Amino acid sequence: MLAEEKAAASRFFAIMAGLIGAAGVVVTVWMLAQNGGMFPGLKPWLAALAATVANALCLPFVAGYWHTAGKPAGARWLMITQGLGLLAFGLAYLANLSS
Repeated sequence: MLAEEKAAASRFFAIMAGLIGAAGVVVTVWMLAQNGGMFPGLKPWLAALAATVANALCLPFVAGYWHTAGKPAGARWLMITQGLGLLAFGLAYLANLSS
């Protein structure tokens, strides 16, 4: 792969991860700012679900950036924290499923 192609792919992955992450933050904050409506206890779960979906959509782009940018340590730590976030949501979901 040419260096220019690698740099272009790296920029694409970084831009897409940034856009998806920003959209996830906006949707999560918007959901938290809404009034409770008929189901006020559902609001934090919907916000957490929006953040988790954005996290899951962003993770492949961060992995692509990590691979094409020469495996920088910052991207590796971001992937680790994203994986931990997905794991935490999954565990919280399973814990509330049984209650």
